[in-house]
Amino acid sequence: MAIRTDLCLESASFLRNPIRGVICETKKEGEALITRMQVRTKEASKRLKKEKGTYITFQLPHFAHNPINSKEAVEALASAIRELLPRAGSVLVLGIGNRSITPDSLGPRTADRILATAHLPENLSFRKVHVLTPGAMGQTGMELAGLMRQVADAFEPAALIAIDALAAIEPENLGCTVQISDSGISPGSGVANDRKALTFSSIGVPVIGIGVPTVIDATALLSGFSGQKEVLFTSIHAKNLMVTPRDVDLMVQRASVFLSNAINCALQEALTAEELHYLLA
Repeated sequence: MAIRTDLCLESASFLRNPIRGVICETKKEGEALITRMQVRTKEASKRLKKEKGTYITFQLPHFAHNPINSKEAVEALASAIRELLPRAGSVLVLGIGNRSITPDSLGPRTADRILATAHLPENLSFRKVHVLTPGAMGQTGMELAGLMRQVADAFEPAALIAIDALAAIEPENLGCTVQISDSGISPGSGVANDRKALTFSSIGVPVIGIGVPTVIDATALLSGFSGQKEVLFTSIHAKNLMVTPRDVDLMVQRASVFLSNAINCALQEALTAEELHYLLA
């Protein structure tokens, strides 16, 4: 079975032998298990099928069962985002996906709650933030990477934060895992709908990818079946099916709140969580 996952942590777990060129460390911080993986060599990148860079994975209680917005959890995620961002300069926040399709709406829903400040007077001491939700290619007819290259050329941000729903291969990672990476993001890669990746080379600025898995490949769920069931599911082309939890509405809604709170906190260090909440109310 071909592995189709957006999570670097899952890609590593399917390799039997240790990978040279990968540094991995895990720590527990409050309710989050945080794993930091650094993919440093071309060989490691090839084996993992992931670009070189840093991948920080937060494994949390399930969003649909637990509204995760404790100050400690938000600040831990904000700190990880800050670590990958340039210390100065404006930031463009991009919500990727189709808001009309619930499992794909994480990006736009999160972007809706990001504090846009680029239009405000400089004496207010906000970090300049632009926010864009261009929609999916099927809605716009435009290749996202090309569009974002033009936007980056026009506004010259120091970095791009791209938020998107991800695909996993392990059911236990759905709706409770956040991945942050400075390697960019490949919209649709986890569901075999590859578009041109958003990376430094394609956009011209550093790209921080942030996402939560909301779907899983049906073939991953069926990989343990045998005999009659395997034949049955193969006959209905399970390889073309993506599965999402029945509580995906609540899962995406809470995940978008958590991500937006952390991103706002990371970008506007001069403001308290209470002040950010007031400004976004």
